[in-house]
Amino acid sequence: MNTRNTRLAAIAIIITSLVLAIAIVKTKAKKVPPKVQERTWWVETISAKPGSYSAKLSLFAQIESPGYFSFYSPMVSQISELRVRAGDFVKKGDMLAKLDPADFKPSLDKAKSRVNQIEAKIQLEKLQYQQDQNNLVYENELVSLKQASLARQKKIHKKNLSSTSTLEEITQQLIAQQISVSKLEHKINSFSKNIFSLQSQLKEAHSDLEQAELAFKRSELIAPEDARIARVNIAVGDQVNSNQSLLSLYKANDLEIKAKLPLKYKDIFSRGLSDNNIKADNNIQATFQHSNKTYPVKLIRLGAESQAISVDVYFVLSDVSQGTTFNIGEVGQLKIALPPTENVIPVPVEAIYGQNTIYRLKDDRLQALSVDIVGDAYASALKAHVLVMPLDKEETIKNSDLIVTTHLPNAITGLKVKQHKDSSIK
Repeated sequence: MNTRNTRLAAIAIIITSLVLAIAIVKTKAKKVPPKVQERTWWVETISAKPGSYSAKLSLFAQIESPGYFSFYSPMVSQISELRVRAGDFVKKGDMLAKLDPADFKPSLDKAKSRVNQIEAKIQLEKLQYQQDQNNLVYENELVSLKQASLARQKKIHKKNLSSTSTLEEITQQLIAQQISVSKLEHKINSFSKNIFSLQSQLKEAHSDLEQAELAFKRSELIAPEDARIARVNIAVGDQVNSNQSLLSLYKANDLEIKAKLPLKYKDIFSRGLSDNNIKADNNIQATFQHSNKTYPVKLIRLGAESQAISVDVYFVLSDVSQGTTFNIGEVGQLKIALPPTENVIPVPVEAIYGQNTIYRLKDDRLQALSVDIVGDAYASALKAHVLVMPLDKEETIKNSDLIVTTHLPNAITGLKVKQHKDSSIK
């Protein structure tokens, strides 16, 4: 009886505990989740001012000379004289250096001797030809005499007044004479062929002589025009090989400034050149900056070959006399003002994201725009700006549209922002 009461009491305790637990869970106060508030980023903006602006390009450029010229040794020789150093200015006709003439004289004398020998052979061949023609007349007369003698001997032999051996002897003499005439005629007929062969040999000999004379002439290094010595690779007493570079020079007043022009500007520069491809249009103004000095330059041509993203562009100094100021290979900056472009907008450099993206502020949200960077521009406040225009021709940037100039690391279309300041160009 006591055991049964104990079990009933335990069951009652368990049931009571479960009821209390369920009541506690159901009556527990519900926790309200915190409300997430979207963050707002403060940005500065400028008001867009589309219009006609002149873009400016800044290109890395190098001084070159189309008149660069090098001297090479015509043969193995030794340097006997050297009168210039790198950087010297020389006049047309000046002696720059000299190779030992003793190295060239044997070849020159040998070539002259061969020409003289062949000319003598030709003269001898002509004299022999004339002599053979004269001899042929006499040889033919001898044949006639031999033939008459043979005819007489045959008549005598028929009358049994002479021996057979005498007739045979006269016959052999006639045949020998006829062979002699045939040989002489063949020799005369070979005259033209012999002369042609000798004249060919003479032409070849003259060619060798001209080469020897040219090599001898080139043993003296003479300035072909007014120039500046770029490089000297030799010293007096040096032994040089055939075709070895000796020294180089260039025209100091014929320098060019070469730069790599992005392909997207190629058409603009092509229009900036006149039909004869020499005279530049005034719409493209350029200067070359070097060693803290600025030099006016003129566009003269575009390269004939384009690389993947660029094409060579060439300028010359407006004042060619300033060419003596530079050394070839020196570098500087080309500053180029392009013709005005319509419907472009100046924006600060910091407004550009990546290669070609800007953000417009619309309804307190960022809106990304892909743009083409036309070139550089500079505001009155000396703050660097670039000129841009939408890549999508159907997209427009209206006057007074707000362009974000604050560079946000997490910028994306739809990001909530708040305008802090309008820093438009005044």
